[in-house]
Amino acid sequence: SRSFIRDDDHRFKKASEEQIHKVLVAIGKADRGDELGCGSCGYSSCRGLAVAICHNFASYEMCLPFMIKKMDGYIRKINTTNEKLTETKQALKKSEELARIEQKMAKEASETTSAMLQKLPSGVIIVNENLRIIEANSSFISMLGEETKKLNEIIPGLVEADLKTLIPFHKMFSSVMMSGRDILNRDVRFDNLLLNVSVFTISKNKIVGAVIRDMTSPQVRKDEVITRANSVIKENLETVQKIAFLLGESASRTEKIMSSIIESHKIGD
Repeated sequence: SRSFIRDDDHRFKKASEEQIHKVLVAIGKADRGDELGCGSCGYSSCRGLAVAICHNFASYEMCLPFMIKKMDGYIRKINTTNEKLTETKQALKKSEELARIEQKMAKEASETTSAMLQKLPSGVIIVNENLRIIEANSSFISMLGEETKKLNEIIPGLVEADLKTLIPFHKMFSSVMMSGRDILNRDVRFDNLLLNVSVFTISKNKIVGAVIRDMTSPQVRKDEVITRANSVIKENLETVQKIAFLLGESASRTEKIMSSIIESHKIGD
């Protein structure tokens, strides 16, 4: 004899109508009229395929109409994606063209500005937050002497050179860089030169520039003498006007007092 602890029944349970209907809806056979029964799946009816799917004997992809619809959906998605990619590609191409035009314009503007800076008689220098030179014109380089001129032959425009190694008044640049407050018309001594330095902010805490004039230069000296003489004349004229105003008020008060004294004497007589 033989006894068993538990039943080991391998018969499949019958699929419920709800499970079968759910599968039929998934493969596009929600209504009876949709059940073509084409037999391409290997079953005699769409319902037979649905039962087999419920028992894991078959898969949804075995239904040919279902796969055709699914493929059509994929094709539509791919077409939509391709259209979007084409539009994006055109937009990128347009952006690249605009970027190239802007880059060309910026380059031309930079070259024009650099050319203008090189023609200025005053020294011009632009540095970054680390006091590394971004651009320096020939007048500035000439002010610093022969060694700097030789360095300029190796490094044109002294680009990336450390300003602290070139001039002793680099702290003016550091001050403007940190504070953002410009330093204008400051006279400093450098070797045998008297320089008039104006340091100003270009990009706050990032880039500063400076205009440096050699006061020993005949042309600069002449212009500076005229400018400073005009300034002194203006100040003197303002002072004279103030004095004249005060004298006028004093004279007016004196006249009034003297007139009142005279009038009082007349009355007394």
